[in-house]
Amino acid sequence: MASYADSGTVEVKLRGDWWVRVRHRLTQGQYNIAQAYLTNTELVTVPKPGTDEFTIRLVAKPDVLGHEIALVAVSIIDWNLTDEAGNVLPLDDAHRFDSVRKMDREDFATVLDAVNKLNEPRSADDQVAFRDGSDAGVTLGVGASTGAASEVPDGAGVLAAVGDSDGPLSSG
Repeated sequence: MASYADSGTVEVKLRGDWWVRVRHRLTQGQYNIAQAYLTNTELVTVPKPGTDEFTIRLVAKPDVLGHEIALVAVSIIDWNLTDEAGNVLPLDDAHRFDSVRKMDREDFATVLDAVNKLNEPRSADDQVAFRDGSDAGVTLGVGASTGAASEVPDGAGVLAAVGDSDGPLSSG
């Protein structure tokens, strides 16, 4: 049985007999590794004209290319890409990013495109199917009701407002 964390893999065919196997969907943690490259900031001191004073500003320094490399690197599960000596390029944590940087630009773009498509937000049709319950595979949590809102007893399951002392979230 597959685990929640195992979203499956997709093989991306490259030119010749080369291939790259990527995760079907990234976890939030994997996605955050790539997103961090877009949120780089730097403190910059800017002198005030005509004075000895300066202003400190926080400047955004996004690294779009680093983001793309990280997105591909965290997505790859396996590949058959080799170095000049015929050794498969390593994908362990210490070498993964360097190995991805060695990819041919066209092949890199092919893998990046596949990763972006696999991780794009759900389509409107998928979202409607989810809301309608059709083929959504949704399992409600413990204590959840599948009935309509009008079938829920008045006040049942309502969380206490902040500051209420007798609600289900109260500490006393």
